[in-house]
Amino acid sequence: MAAMADQQGTLGGKGGLLARVVATSATACEEQQVARINDDAMAKFLDGGGVPLDKYKRAASRVPLPLKFDDAAQEINFHSLLALLSFGGSHEPELLRLTGSNVDDAAKFGLIGSHLSRERLDATWMKNAHVGSVSEGFKIPVREDAPSTIPGVTVDRPGALVSHAQALCSVLNETGEALLSRGYTDMAQFILHSARSDPGVEGLVRSLSGALPGFQDTETVNGLDVLMLKNAQVLAGELSSRMGKAVEDLRFDDSDKLTAVADADVITALTTLGILEPAKTATPTGTAETAADGAPREGEEIAETAVGASSADGRVGPAFKPKDTAELRAVAVQACHRMAESLGKDYRPHELSLYLKRLSRRKEYKDAPRFLPRESRAL
Repeated sequence: MAAMADQQGTLGGKGGLLARVVATSATACEEQQVARINDDAMAKFLDGGGVPLDKYKRAASRVPLPLKFDDAAQEINFHSLLALLSFGGSHEPELLRLTGSNVDDAAKFGLIGSHLSRERLDATWMKNAHVGSVSEGFKIPVREDAPSTIPGVTVDRPGALVSHAQALCSVLNETGEALLSRGYTDMAQFILHSARSDPGVEGLVRSLSGALPGFQDTETVNGLDVLMLKNAQVLAGELSSRMGKAVEDLRFDDSDKLTAVADADVITALTTLGILEPAKTATPTGTAETAADGAPREGEEIAETAVGASSADGRVGPAFKPKDTAELRAVAVQACHRMAESLGKDYRPHELSLYLKRLSRRKEYKDAPRFLPRESRAL
């Protein structure tokens, strides 16, 4: 079995890997001018019981899957692929329109179907994936009928989701090739070997992000590299929580090192709550400089304007654009860490971000403007 590639790669630097996620996001948060944390809105949410401990624990706990796995390796492979393929937020409107599923559900349902079909979700399966198999397995339509110049006649053409299917296929192919080139037959073998050679969640995140490009996740804010490592952290947390009791190699004692993870759902929740708002909306004290009519706005009104900006036709639109993704992720990580610190020792930033992710999908958020990130294999 070939030695793993330099696990630090371009992620080297002072301090632990996960500590640098927090440190680099803090620096980026201070230097960027896209968004800010509204401390008044945060206090209002927390003081109003926005994160009750019982609901936080339920959200942070992993929902049992209606699946039977033959062994631990099969279960590890399933969760590894789910973490790897849970991206494509920029395509979510088309996914919902054409399939009725959001990004996470599309990946989950596709993998459940593959598992029930007894497909071996190993490195060879990943390497051999193609757009057609991804489209069929994950129920992602890649072709569509379009009107032609002849009345009543349609032509077949690439659909709105073809680039998403291509991206899923690409990450599967390169991950399968990377595993096979290092002598691993599947993700389970890689993960268990990594957990023995570099124990702990931090070690596993380091191994995943160092050897497999699909788990790398770095943003750039004003020339600063900002570590995020979202999917690698989510996978490490999933495996530790779900399988740590049964698989000794996954029994990590440093899960508290996991940081908040920021995706479109977390950003949507924080924006809807008014905790994350455009930087020019308010002064550092949390009071808006001026409204359009010159009148000052405070408190609740700031939270309302942070959700979205009204267009000429009166509709509410998102407060942020895809180009703001890097800055928003950095600020969202910092907001989650501040919230966890305010809530006390029973709360952790990583699990709190998972709570906010679920919160954004609740029915009361259905009509809230959702943040659409730029194209990314991490979001």
